[in-house]
Amino acid sequence: MILFAIAMLVGVTNRWIESLKSVPGAISELVESKWVRGWALSDPVSALEWMLQNSSERSAKRLFLLPIVLYQHAEVDSERASELAEKYDLLPYEIGRQN
Repeated sequence: MILFAIAMLVGVTNRWIESLKSVPGAISELVESKWVRGWALSDPVSALEWMLQNSSERSAKRLFLLPIVLYQHAEVDSERASELAEKYDLLPYEIGRQN
């Protein structure tokens, strides 16, 4: 049930962003990054899923936002955040690790 809700939210978000992109000047990389960072604070699981689905592996968007989103995701699932940090070579950030 939770995975279905996340999938629905990610789908709605994709449609919303695409409709905003069709309006000249309505959304920029800066607006999108601020939006994703805010989303990661309130729903890190959905923000992470959206980020992984909507950015290429070495894109500037992913390289900038993924550490931020993973840091928030670690609050919910530190094991998955650590696995993804290792996969995307972000371990120097110590994402999901407690001192």
